[in-house]
Amino acid sequence: MSRLSEDALLVAFAAAWEPYGGADAADVFVQFGIGLNEYRDRLNRTLTREMPSDMTADLHRRLLRYAAGDPEVDRPRRAVRRRRNPLSM
Repeated sequence: MSRLSEDALLVAFAAAWEPYGGADAADVFVQFGIGLNEYRDRLNRTLTREMPSDMTADLHRRLLRYAAGDPEVDRPRRAVRRRRNPLSM
């Protein structure tokens, strides 16, 4: 897989899970076969290189906070019915 397509997959996955407070470790492992910290590191590197052209500045900022492990982002989420995987709709 090329670096560009891997980066695009990371960002698309993060954007899909963002309304639910971000993917948890199990979701990340199933999708990418890596741990949550590695996923967040890769996502952070991807997002700091360049903001995707189809992404709003607000979403970019929220994803960067999630990737950095911001405790405000990681707080317990309000009760939201969570889909199994938003990318497989």
